[in-house]
Amino acid sequence: MGTQAEVDARTVLGASGCPLTIAPNRLRIYVEVAPGPSLGSAAFLNHMGASGPVGMGASALDWQSSRGAATETARGDFSTAVGQNNTVVAGGTNSAAFGFNNNVQASNGSSFGANNRVDGMYGVAVGRGNNSRGQASITIGRNNATGVGYAQAVAIGDSNIVSNVAGVAIGSSSQAALDSVAIGNSAFATAGDNVAIGRRAQAVNIRAIAIGWDAIGGGADAISIGSNSRAGGQGVALGRLADAGVGPNSMALGYGATVRPARVTNITAPIFTRNDSGEPLANSDLFFSGANVLIMLPEVDISVLADYSATIAAAGNVRIWLEEVGLILTTRGAPVTTQPTVQFGIAGTPAKYLAPTLCTLLTALRLRERFNLLLVDEPETSLSFGIVAPAGVPGPASCFVRPYFRGHLVENE
Repeated sequence: MGTQAEVDARTVLGASGCPLTIAPNRLRIYVEVAPGPSLGSAAFLNHMGASGPVGMGASALDWQSSRGAATETARGDFSTAVGQNNTVVAGGTNSAAFGFNNNVQASNGSSFGANNRVDGMYGVAVGRGNNSRGQASITIGRNNATGVGYAQAVAIGDSNIVSNVAGVAIGSSSQAALDSVAIGNSAFATAGDNVAIGRRAQAVNIRAIAIGWDAIGGGADAISIGSNSRAGGQGVALGRLADAGVGPNSMALGYGATVRPARVTNITAPIFTRNDSGEPLANSDLFFSGANVLIMLPEVDISVLADYSATIAAAGNVRIWLEEVGLILTTRGAPVTTQPTVQFGIAGTPAKYLAPTLCTLLTALRLRERFNLLLVDEPETSLSFGIVAPAGVPGPASCFVRPYFRGHLVENE
């Protein structure tokens, strides 16, 4: 109120003819008394007359700084419209519209904020520009929408869309379908029974799951977890850049794991046996199981490189006991006229496990040559391979091999 209050008392006579005079600070409130109170510059109750039946116990309140043509319409029984340009329709029993330009078209609906609309019974719209179209659907934030006739849908955040029953979209510009959940920025769970969580996560086939930045569950029943991961039908991709998006029923586990054929598994980090931390003897099989691991190097051109070596350092406190080394001829541009001479070892001792040896079996594509080791009992933390003398290949053609090491990895005690 205050000392600067401007008194502008007016009376709008309602059904009972009761006047109300209020002196706010440049604020004008007008009252019309009907079956329920109607307050405001043009507040309107749907009482008996040309407008139709009475809205029993309804209330309309217009609260603004200057009088205009704004209308608060509370037509439903026991409904309430408060603010400016809010409407509750005749069928909107027990409904409420608060704020600016809100519209409630069903019973037991609630709209709070600006430019919201509720079409579904028991629907709720809170914020700005939201549209709750299905029964018991909820939109909270800005410009969210639930589909027409789709019940129990929830959209929270900014510009999210739920297009079917019981979908949930939370975040920004995300979309959810039947019984699906999409959470994040531009997350899409659009096929039914999906889960998509993370920025640009996409679960776009039935029952697919995608969790992580730009993760994609592209096939039915696919599971993709980790940033930039991909999974196809009944596939599993777990880890950053894991890709099981081509071969169905396959698994890619670990950073950068990739599966292209069907029904296979790729694990990027080798399996090791952990150390003893005081577990009981009876649980040895549970805690201390391991596997024979195969570590392969990238392809090496045996026809060009005369002095090639690569070293792999085992991570942390893990050591490997070697049991086998060898080569597989993976690409052959022309028949090998002279076999290469190779050696295997460790960093600093490149011929520790195999002294320079002339190959004899690399004569056809995908053939393998294995070598007897000089040692089998020493643990190592690095591995190396070298070409002492290159293979002879006629013309511009080249030949490639994949060197490999096989053994057991065990954690230090």
